[in-house]
Amino acid sequence: MKLLQFEIWHDCPNRCSFCSLGDLSKKTSDDEKISNILKVKNILQQIDWCNYDELGIIGGELNIPLTSSLKKEFMSLIDYVIHELIIKSKIKKFYFMSSLMNDSPIVYEIIYKFIENHISDKIMINTSYDTIGRFNTTTKHIWDNNITKITNDDIDIHIEVILTNDFIKKYINEDKEVINLLSKYNVDFIRPVVGVGKKREDMPFDFFPERKKFFEFLSILKKKHPVLLEKFFNLKQRAVNIYVMPLNKIVQRDLENGNEDISRPTLECGHSDVFSIYSDSNKCVLCDIEKFKKI
Repeated sequence: MKLLQFEIWHDCPNRCSFCSLGDLSKKTSDDEKISNILKVKNILQQIDWCNYDELGIIGGELNIPLTSSLKKEFMSLIDYVIHELIIKSKIKKFYFMSSLMNDSPIVYEIIYKFIENHISDKIMINTSYDTIGRFNTTTKHIWDNNITKITNDDIDIHIEVILTNDFIKKYINEDKEVINLLSKYNVDFIRPVVGVGKKREDMPFDFFPERKKFFEFLSILKKKHPVLLEKFFNLKQRAVNIYVMPLNKIVQRDLENGNEDISRPTLECGHSDVFSIYSDSNKCVLCDIEKFKKI
């Protein structure tokens, strides 16, 4: 599968303490958002779909209230995806990203459009999870309810877990919520990152993994959740190209060589510098995973 992804805006109300957007997080006008939506639709009409078979839309977790005019244009984009791309068999799967941390009905309106067109198997809702910096009591309750409702509607859901040191400790200590999450849902791990314009010391305590703890984590994962180990940080499941509409740029990835963005520096091993994620080492986490699997 080759995935094409669009980030349509960077507005997000959640204010997570580890937000990867960092200084890029901002509030844009409806006119700017509508302009981005129209640009996305125009690009989709020109794409050679022989090069891709999956499409994803993300942006500010799509968690903001939508005014009537903005919602009209956004749902028009969804209609285009359904009728021009999926029903005409140009793509096999559509991924929609949401934090699921509020009661906004936009996610369900999108889901019901797919159900009405008898293509509910063609959509997957993507969300993310972590054990520090994201949830409070209210938003966690909302998130749990949304997860339950979506799965009860037989809609595929995918949860990306931010691999923080705090999460690793909880997994090692057999935290019930963490174990249940990994056992019950379609889960992958994503690396922790420094927010744009931020420094490592600006990120929450226990955000970046300790290398020794990480290897301990891998050892337990191999015994209890071997499937998760096999696809650990598997870049081939990520988007090949990302259109970042707010920045008017395209991020290109070299997935075969572990490069998340070919415009970024690489480590001595050749992998992208973003895989130097440890709090106590400059080693590459992708190389460590490869070594661990060989052992």
